[in-house]
Amino acid sequence: IAMSLAGALIRVHFVKAHFGRPSAVPATVAALLLVGVATAIVPRPLPSPGTPLDPAISFTDDPLRMLRAARFIPRFDLVPNTELLASATELAGRLDIVSGERIHDEIEKLLALPSPGSGLHFLLDTGLLAVLGLEAAAPTLDAVAALATPGGRRAALLLALSDDQIAEFLSNLRYSKADRRSTLRIVAGVRAPAGHDIDAVDIEAPGTTVVPHHRSRCQAPSA
Repeated sequence: IAMSLAGALIRVHFVKAHFGRPSAVPATVAALLLVGVATAIVPRPLPSPGTPLDPAISFTDDPLRMLRAARFIPRFDLVPNTELLASATELAGRLDIVSGERIHDEIEKLLALPSPGSGLHFLLDTGLLAVLGLEAAAPTLDAVAALATPGGRRAALLLALSDDQIAEFLSNLRYSKADRRSTLRIVAGVRAPAGHDIDAVDIEAPGTTVVPHHRSRCQAPSA
């Protein structure tokens, strides 16, 4: 879908202002690749390069952008500045108004990256991981990121939840029946006794043991 040049420039300025990039590729190039800029007729004045969009405005306008930020960080080797981190932390709760389908898409795109670790830690540092109901995975994020496949990473993020909590999480985010079944199969195959370190578990291999259950924010307390 083609987006306006004005909108693209806003996003370029946003990335340049609120992310650092330690590698050699300029942030502007990363931003252009990121938004998929297409030529378009601009019906209004272009935004000034000196006035990048405030992250609080951007995240309030569409809270899903906080998850996109989590994905862009590892994808383009970016480093969020303190203003962006503070805004995402303050507005993390607004993710509740975003549809499950959109959240599902961003999470899967993040998990499909070669090295999603920095994006997962962004979710943790800003409180977005807790809003998603995945705070129990916080101690194991590096191990999750080190796994080979998106399906294995998804299962590892959910490993500390009960089967009912996992099923509800996947249903709320509109995962397909096939993805729900495969995730539950992986979890059932790798559950380990209390105190077992996830680093010692092959998330892709079948097994029969069980981990302790933790309550997620995605499931209300039982009556």
